[in-house]
Amino acid sequence: MSMAVIKYGPTASLFVFGLTVVIGIAQVLLRAGFEKKHAENPNDYLFTILEALTNVMILMIFGFSLFPDFISFVLNIY
Repeated sequence: MSMAVIKYGPTASLFVFGLTVVIGIAQVLLRAGFEKKHAENPNDYLFTILEALTNVMILMIFGFSLFPDFISFVLNIY
């Protein structure tokens, strides 16, 4: 994927990021669905969703604070 980003620029980076987000959302929703149906405590799925949202927020805060130019790089699509 690194070579694709070098060859095609930020568009490939945005595509890989979007694909990762879609797969991550599908994974969390599938896990939450199974927890809602099959867990001993039927409210366990709420913890799973809250955990995923918290992880995303932590990664975004660290990412944007450590790499402030990342936003301009991603949004500068040719």
